[in-house]
Amino acid sequence: MPAEFANAIQSKQQFKATCRATPRPRAAQRWIREPHRHASPRAWRALSRSRSMKLADYSQMFVSYHEGWDQLVAAHPDRKAVFYKLVLPLSMIPAFMILYAGTMYGSYYAPLLSEGGWLLLAGVFLAAELGTVTLMGWVIHQLALRQAVDNSYDGGYLLAAVAAVPMWLSSLTLFVPNLTFNIVCAVLGLLAACALVYHGVPTMAGHERRDDVRDMTYLVMWIGAGSWAILSILILLPMLGR
Repeated sequence: MPAEFANAIQSKQQFKATCRATPRPRAAQRWIREPHRHASPRAWRALSRSRSMKLADYSQMFVSYHEGWDQLVAAHPDRKAVFYKLVLPLSMIPAFMILYAGTMYGSYYAPLLSEGGWLLLAGVFLAAELGTVTLMGWVIHQLALRQAVDNSYDGGYLLAAVAAVPMWLSSLTLFVPNLTFNIVCAVLGLLAACALVYHGVPTMAGHERRDDVRDMTYLVMWIGAGSWAILSILILLPMLGR
């Protein structure tokens, strides 16, 4: 009986060794490396839907601590990638919109401001935007260190950049030459940015219910709101004399 048991084990081991030594067909190898190219149309549609739902999760970042934020934390992009792929392109939108408003509706917004003045205003605003995101990233990082939260400067910079997106997009309302409408949309963008900070700081800190983290969240919101309010004043100053 022991001899038969030993023979059975040896046969099983030889079978496994043979399977490992047998090369896979090329089609199988391609399936392992690139399964999406060989999936059925039904499976491919299901995969596409799952990816689109992941992208749709980012719209929940304003009201959720996890939807969208978890994917963002898992990706963990470095500061350089965030700057070139998010901060720099989107910060160009307000600068371009200021130039557009000055060119197309300059007589409405600031009739005393020349084209060179609008160009200078756009350049100053662009530099102030980039500096504000950098400053807010540093502030978030320093506050996180004080609260003994494990957070790198890259994480703080990422959160500052994500929170600034509604403010950048709100500048698109300058396509409509209505100062009241522009101000209302800018305020809504600021509120949306505060919502992102409110849900983003506790999530990226990893402590949603700690009182000290909640206090840090409110402090970041006040500092960020004040910084972007100063940026908005830079645009409004030339319009006060209209």
